Amino acid sequence: MPTFYYEELSEKVIGLMYDVYNAKGWGYREKYYEDLLEDSFIENKIKYVRQLTIKITEKNGKIRRRKIDFLIEDKMIIELKVGKTLTNENFTQTLEYLKVMDLRLGLLLLVTPNRKVIPRRVVNEK
Repeated sequence: MPTFYYEELSEKVIGLMYDVYNAKGWGYREKYYEDLLEDSFIENKIKYVRQLTIKITEKNGKIRRRKIDFLIEDKMIIELKVGKTLTNENFTQTLEYLKVMDLRLGLLLLVTPNRKVIPRRVVNEK
């Protein structure tokens, strides 16, 4: 049987994203959905950090900065995407963020024109 990390919290976040989509529908940029999701976090007293900058050190020592859409309750990250499908790059990016932050769970939330919200869990097995 698979292990679901932070099941209650992740289901809550996914539900909030569905609420945002049901209220506003399709056709907005990612930032607008982030704004609405942030409002939902505030209303539901969910601790979060938005657009958290992290540093990733490459093999050659070069440091790159990336931004995580949301860090939730210091436990998991949320990467919000708008489009038709998720790509391997989306999953790789999320896993990289999890490894750098030493976290277990990331949620990729895809807002689509035809299937509404598609949530995907990304797990860092460490």
